[in-house]
Amino acid sequence: MAMAAAAAAPPYPPAIDWRHFPAHAPLPAGDYVTPVRDQKTCGSCVAFGTLAAFEAAIRIHDKNPAKAVDLSEADLFYCHAEAEHGRHCSGPSGGWWPDAALACCQNPGVVDEPCFPYTPGDQPCKKCTDWKKRLTKIAKWQKITSTTAMKQWLATRGP
Repeated sequence: MAMAAAAAAPPYPPAIDWRHFPAHAPLPAGDYVTPVRDQKTCGSCVAFGTLAAFEAAIRIHDKNPAKAVDLSEADLFYCHAEAEHGRHCSGPSGGWWPDAALACCQNPGVVDEPCFPYTPGDQPCKKCTDWKKRLTKIAKWQKITSTTAMKQWLATRGP
C-alpha cells in the first residue's frame, strides 16, 4: 500500500507561496513576488500579470528575493499591445493575450518603469530617450496547458 501511495504522489508539493518562500537550496528564503499594482480603468491586465511573473522570474533566476526590478506595464501594453497589435483599454479590441505579451517580452523586450511610467487610458508610446539601453528580455518561454505540468512548474520554477 505504501509503495502505491508513493508512486501516486504528485511531483510537486501540496502548497507553495513564492511570497513567503522558505530557504530551499539553491534559493534563499524571501519574497520573490513584486508588489501588487493597479491597472485602474484600463483592460491591461495581461501586461500586469505577464510582468509580475517576469519580475518574479528575474528574482528567482538571480537568487535574490530583494532584487529591485520594476518593468513597465505601459511599455508592454501601449507600445506593443496597442501600437503593434491594435489592442486598447476597452471596447471590442480591449485586452490582450499572454502568449503575445510573452513574445514581446522576448523580442524586443520591455523597459523599466521609470522609462515609461504607467497611467491608465489609451495613450501613445512615449519611452525615455535611452530606452534601447534599458530593455530587459526573456530568453525563451513555453506554453503549458496541462494542470499537472503547471503545478510542477509553479512549484519548482516559480510564477
